Amino acid sequence: MLEKEESVESLVLNVWPDVGKRLNLSKPTVYSMVNQGIIPSIRFGRRVVVPKKALDELLASAKNRTTKEK
Repeated sequence: MLEKEESVESLVLNVWPDVGKRLNLSKPTVYSMVNQGIIPSIRFGRRVVVPKKALDELLASAKNRTTKEK
């Protein structure tokens, strides 16, 4: 009997292309925003990833600021 493989959703996103595609931004722009600390990230050696939860919170706070300004 074959066991079903459970689909495990990653808790982090690759800076490129995952975050870039979600935000519809170019590769240099996304990396610049990560380097400036605008997009929260975690470094594992040479690899840089963005926690999904942190990106979702960043987008929610930006949406709330935009909504309040109107």
